[in-house]
Parts: sequence; C-alpha cells; structure tokens
Amino acid sequence: MSAKQPFSPHYGTSQTLTAGAAALTANIDPFDKNVRIVNTGANIAYIRISSSSGTVVAATTADHAIPASSTSTVTKADGQDRLSYISAAGATLIVSTGEGW
Repeated sequence: MSAKQPFSPHYGTSQTLTAGAAALTANIDPFDKNVRIVNTGANIAYIRISSSSGTVVAATTADHAIPASSTSTVTKADGQDRLSYISAAGATLIVSTGEGW
C-alpha cells in the first residue's frame, strides 16, 4: 500500500487553456510525474497526454473526462510532454505539473 502525497506544484508551469470543438495541444513539463487539471468552465472537457518523440495524439470525447467545475490529477510517464484537450461546448482549463495527488 502506497502513501498518498499531496500535490506539490512545479511553480511556473501553470497554463490557462481555452478548449473548443477542435482538439488543441499544449506543452507540459516532461519530467514531472503528475498533471493537475482544473476545469473552471461550465462544460465537460477531455484530455490525452502523449509524447512529442512519438505520435502526438489528439484528444477525443473517448479520452479522460474533466467534468465542469472540477479538478483531476493524472499520473504520466517520464518524457510525456504534450497535453491535448477538447470541449465541444467550450471550457477553460488551468493545467499545472508537479508531484503527488
């Protein structure tokens, strides 16, 4: 059983992203283990994390959902440095990388 570690942000990595009907991609820190996404919008958004060293995959509505007015923390693999995001009805996401949940 592993102990939970509170999320510790990597200061200076926060980005405010505006999601729309077409998937967009943002750069994220490749060395941080976790990505925290806060959906401040009124609509659901979806995200997918990938690496620029492979094929960057665009997010779809079949990917990880971030409900409106909620927060999600996702663990990623080392080297993954791209976050794709989409929201058919539009959403505002605040994305930070760091360590912990």
